[in-house]
Amino acid sequence: NKSLKKQGNIPPTLKTYQGKPIMVFVAHDLNFEEAIKQHQSTLQKFADNPGYKEIVEKSYFGLGWAYSKIKNNDLAIENFQKAGDFTGNKSVRVSALTQTADILQDSGSLEKALEMYGQILKDFPGSFYEDYVQYRVGIALLKLDKIESAMLTFQTLQKNFPQSKYLPESSYYLGLAYFKKGDWSAAKEQLAKFTGQMPQADALQAEGQYLLGLSCFNLEQYAEAMKIFNQIIKNYPDNGTVVRDCEIVTAKCLFQLGDDKEALKRFKIIAYKYPATQTALESLLWLGDYYIKIQDFDNAILYYQQIIEQFPDSDKLNEVHYYLAQAWEGKGNFDQAIQFYKLIDEKAGKELLAKAQLAIAGIFSRELKEETAIATYQKIIESSPEFSRDAYLKIAEIYKNSRNYAKALETLEKTLASEQGSSKLTDAEIQFDIGDMQETLGKPQEAVQAYLKIPYLFPNEKMWTVKSYLRIARIFENMQDWENAKIVYNKIIEYGTEEAKFAQERLDWIDRQGALKTQ
Repeated sequence: NKSLKKQGNIPPTLKTYQGKPIMVFVAHDLNFEEAIKQHQSTLQKFADNPGYKEIVEKSYFGLGWAYSKIKNNDLAIENFQKAGDFTGNKSVRVSALTQTADILQDSGSLEKALEMYGQILKDFPGSFYEDYVQYRVGIALLKLDKIESAMLTFQTLQKNFPQSKYLPESSYYLGLAYFKKGDWSAAKEQLAKFTGQMPQADALQAEGQYLLGLSCFNLEQYAEAMKIFNQIIKNYPDNGTVVRDCEIVTAKCLFQLGDDKEALKRFKIIAYKYPATQTALESLLWLGDYYIKIQDFDNAILYYQQIIEQFPDSDKLNEVHYYLAQAWEGKGNFDQAIQFYKLIDEKAGKELLAKAQLAIAGIFSRELKEETAIATYQKIIESSPEFSRDAYLKIAEIYKNSRNYAKALETLEKTLASEQGSSKLTDAEIQFDIGDMQETLGKPQEAVQAYLKIPYLFPNEKMWTVKSYLRIARIFENMQDWENAKIVYNKIIEYGTEEAKFAQERLDWIDRQGALKTQ
């Protein structure tokens, strides 16, 4: 040791001790370029000398390590492979292969890394690196979003290697896997285990605590989540991204806990405090959405306009245009609303684009510009068939409002024939509207047939079945067909719904009328 100290504290290089060359790796103040030169010099001197095989092996390994530190991955892999091929030492070979697999993973070649890790586990069972390799396999699988496989890998690591130094980190990644899966309770359990075991300064600690807080938030444990987020802000004041994320979720917690006033204050502060950041964008979106939900359209417009001004290239712009249009429509300024609806382009996706077109048509319909509204709905049917059911129903409503009942009935039949697509309208609901329209046209028999299709074709639609029977019974009463009316009212009573009381009252009334006639 004294001899080495005299030679100075320099990067990994060839030194002499008791007259023999040895390799020394110094763990601080490393000059990787200098280390590379020293290793290359060593290889030039001793590569062909069988007496210095261990020195050559370590030089290849040292070169691989130094190149990996300066991100020259190709040369790093090349030298680790040479070290593995050159060595007769099993541990060195496993180490070289593991280093290579790590470089592949860290550089994004995840499938290749997994293949190499798998080969290590197969060819070198029980090696010193076995728990580490399994740990890295789990991380690679997680990066590939192979959540179930990653979870199984970390669970196996915890079971088979109870003394592994990678167990705390495995709890973090297992918690992350559960989080991605949406299993908040399991995520909370694993992340709490990790954060409780690791020192505050650990690189994953802040992220682990943040995910723990989010798990509590998703479990609706808002007070506990707030406590965690406030602790993160206190412990990691210099971690700007994490602090911002914690501040915004804390504001959401306050809102969920019913403190709207303080939540609004926090969101406004965040938007002002972190301009031009995703955090500010999220805050402004939340504020706009909040105000539009409570129908404070002026404030909603104010915050959505700020997004357009501050984030002109945001991928949220189409969404903002849609809600701005909704706000203007809420204020009754239909021309301004239409202008923003028209700004929504193909990048918004079919669903939002179709919703905007439906909204425009709705505005035209409200202003009784019938032909324009119908033409717009027809365009939606052609371009976005998944919304055709809603569009047909809108056309039917226009015809109904203009008392063109025959066309309304014809369009309702087209509505029923169209695919469900993205519509929430059920077949039973549309069939009921067809019966209603037959009644409006003064065709009671056709109306009864239309209503009867509901219990026959859609027996699981209890609500619409009872509604249809009520309509049928009323038609029979109007026709003074008392026996059939009684049959239908008895069917309603069998369902045991709230309407049963009314049905019984009508039965009693019919029976009383019959008794009076007999007298």
